[in-house]
Amino acid sequence: MSLRNNIAENLLEVLKDIRDPRPVLVTREPFEVEKLAITQFPAILISTGSEERDTETMGANGVRRGTIIFQLRGFIRGTELDKKRNQLIEAIEEQICLPRNISVMELFSLWAHMEPIYV
Repeated sequence: MSLRNNIAENLLEVLKDIRDPRPVLVTREPFEVEKLAITQFPAILISTGSEERDTETMGANGVRRGTIIFQLRGFIRGTELDKKRNQLIEAIEEQICLPRNISVMELFSLWAHMEPIYV
């Protein structure tokens, strides 16, 4: 398994451990939001965004550095959408910043975009 895939799988497992609000669906596989049952919200979709590679040092033994951007799309449903969106964003940030998950933070930058689903 590639390092990129290991990082994405680690992120998936870390986000599944969120307690409040507990996401019911956390996946890397695209899904049709309209087909989700009410009981499957909140949901988080993890997508690999862009990747940049740079050479840090010159020479035959040059050090390369890479940055992978993961995009998290959060889906919420119900009333008080603004409150639910803020709670989910905060829960994601707090979960990734926990001391046991700090290695995840060292490996990539996080950009989270939450979209309310209007029914």
